[in-house]
Amino acid sequence: SLARCIAEEELHSSHSGFHSCGRIGISGRRGTVSTPTMTPRLVLFGVAAILPPAFAVNLLVVYDHDAADHTKSLAEALAVGCTADAVGCVSRVLPVESANYARDVSQWADAVALGSGVYNGNAAPALLSFVNSWDVDDARLGSLLGASFATGAAAAAGLQPVLEELNRALLTFGVMLVGGGSWQN
Repeated sequence: SLARCIAEEELHSSHSGFHSCGRIGISGRRGTVSTPTMTPRLVLFGVAAILPPAFAVNLLVVYDHDAADHTKSLAEALAVGCTADAVGCVSRVLPVESANYARDVSQWADAVALGSGVYNGNAAPALLSFVNSWDVDDARLGSLLGASFATGAAAAAGLQPVLEELNRALLTFGVMLVGGGSWQN
């Protein structure tokens, strides 16, 4: 089975590189799984259920406040999904002004989700400043999984450009993006 293959490879590997079980790859110090055929729920939250306890997944959700707290509500929903759906998944939800690159991203996170409202067709300046504080030379960023989410007044009110902007920021640092397994999620 997939779970047995992953567990066996991790037990017999030196944890120094990329190991594969078919199309599944394991990278990072905690055993993050990435594959284009898995849904984000499986990638971020199902990983802990198939890996040994030493491979807990730490999900960092950083968001910028909006007037109605819609972005905060989505950030909290991600955390609830993480802890409810996977054994060993730990989430940390932070407003952008409380987030710290070294403590939260570099030293703790296995997956990072960024959330913003729409500000004149752009992501929140504070969230972009946070991402700009990341160390481009930090090789560990390449083993992180990433996702973005946005809130806005309407579908055509700039949601897509904000998502693209946040995704571009993550890709700049080598973070692997995950998406849905269907156009409906």
